[in-house]
Amino acid sequence: MDEDNRNNFRLIVGGVWPIEAVEDLPEVWLADWRVYEIVQSTAEPAMRHLVGWAMRAGQGQVSSAIRYIDPVTRRCVTRSGRTYHLHGKPGLSEDARYVWGVWKRLNRVDDARDVTDELASLFEAASRQR
Repeated sequence: MDEDNRNNFRLIVGGVWPIEAVEDLPEVWLADWRVYEIVQSTAEPAMRHLVGWAMRAGQGQVSSAIRYIDPVTRRCVTRSGRTYHLHGKPGLSEDARYVWGVWKRLNRVDDARDVTDELASLFEAASRQR
């Protein structure tokens, strides 16, 4: 590769597409899920996103920002209005990891903090109170 082309890169986004409209898909069941917190700017509050394996679709998925968490039912409602049902324990499938990486690049997110343990602790506390 010659020197002039050494720093030319292309973003290849294979196998990633937008999810259906909330009206068409109001609920998603996620397995092998994680929660990541991002801060876009100091003027905006941190946002948390779910990343996981969409069980019915059979693919990795990233949610819009979480607006509400119900630790008793393990459901999260996102800014889009979609409800995510979190199934099983946290994890991260290779497909979900790939989709999350592409999502971060497309949204120019350089830094994301894994806050999954916080949500898992909420779920655990809620299950003990039952």
